[in-house]
Amino acid sequence: MGAKYQSPKPDGYQSTRNNIYLEREAQQKERTLKEQGASRNLPEQSKENYGKKTYK
Repeated sequence: MGAKYQSPKPDGYQSTRNNIYLEREAQQKERTLKEQGASRNLPEQSKENYGKKTYK
C-alpha cells in the first residue's frame, strides 16, 4: 500500500502541454476578434456594389 506511482512521462510534460493549449486558445481568441472587427467595417450595400467581391 505504500508504493509510489512512477509516471512514465518526463518531468514538466503536463505543464508543457497546458502551455500549448493556453497558447492555442489565445491565438484563436485573437483571430476571432480580428475577423469580427473586419466584418464591422464593410461598405454599405448599394446597387453599384451588390454581388461584387472585394479582396484585400
